[in-house]
Amino acid sequence: MRWKAARNGDDKGFVIPSPPDHLPSLSLPYAERSLTISFACMDHSVPQKNRFRYQLEGFHTDWVEAGTAHEATFTNLDPGTCTFRVQGRNSADVWDERGASLELIIAPPWWGTWWFRGALLLLLGGGLYAFYRYRLAQAMKVVAVRERIARDLHDEIGSTLSSVSLYSSVAQKKVAQKAPEANELLARISESTTQVLESINDIVWAVNADNDDMEHLVKRMIDHAVRMTETRGCVLHFDHDPALRSLPLDMAARKNLYLVFKEAVNNAVKYSGCTELSVTLVRERGQIVLRITDDGKGFDTQHVQSTSGGGNGLPNMRKRAAELGATLSITSAEGKGTAIELLFVPDGRAKSLDAMTEAPPATE
Repeated sequence: MRWKAARNGDDKGFVIPSPPDHLPSLSLPYAERSLTISFACMDHSVPQKNRFRYQLEGFHTDWVEAGTAHEATFTNLDPGTCTFRVQGRNSADVWDERGASLELIIAPPWWGTWWFRGALLLLLGGGLYAFYRYRLAQAMKVVAVRERIARDLHDEIGSTLSSVSLYSSVAQKKVAQKAPEANELLARISESTTQVLESINDIVWAVNADNDDMEHLVKRMIDHAVRMTETRGCVLHFDHDPALRSLPLDMAARKNLYLVFKEAVNNAVKYSGCTELSVTLVRERGQIVLRITDDGKGFDTQHVQSTSGGGNGLPNMRKRAAELGATLSITSAEGKGTAIELLFVPDGRAKSLDAMTEAPPATE
């Protein structure tokens, strides 16, 4: 058989450079993947009786009966390797079962080559790594700023307030007998300074990035509860799940959780007259649960609901619970103590509990 191949739209075409049996393959660029292959039978006795059939493996599943047509046209061939096979029948109705074949290699486009895909993967990987390094650098900058703020608050404001508190105490002792009115004012200054200093210490602790986990939070909660109960002769029961210590907690969540706890403990120790205080910090159904109960005098929640007076302690607790995305429940009755329960999901998404209803604000 004789072969001729033509590019799409090229009437002249080009002759295959060697016989098919000696030509291993025919390579075409991606831009010229449309071609027409012409073939002929070497039996010229009765040419009109010659018949042909062809098949492009990977493109055709069966032989294509071409009849007397002696060419096959293919358009938009996919990149890759395929084999074109053709068989002819002479005027004596004898098929050339062996036929002829030609391997066609369609080169992929530049964007489909292995080197381009490899370069794209490297570029993508490099971009992701650069983005990761950028985010890490930004996070480290935030940590550095937080540490600097904590250090400045402690060294500058904290030390100054400590000096003011010390000077007020010394002055108070010196004027205690000579000027009782001045002594009372100095006592208020000393008390206010102590409160501000304690608030500054809480802010410094919250801002410090080294404390961004439950372990440091639990330790500070225990220290505060022990200090408060010991001054009032109250028995403390503090239970927590040790597995919570490794739980990471961001600055805002840690600050709000601690201040809710601190306010609840302060109210119980200072105003309830309790002899026992119980604190429980556990994980239940995917939520962090903080329970604080006391055996103090309690209060009438219905009465508190109908009044607008009182301090800011409990309203502040509710505000911080809202910032935390938590559910806060306050249960109390006169002569039966008070129970405070805070439930929140560590990522800040609070789950609604149908069985829990939030009580109205109460006075301290």
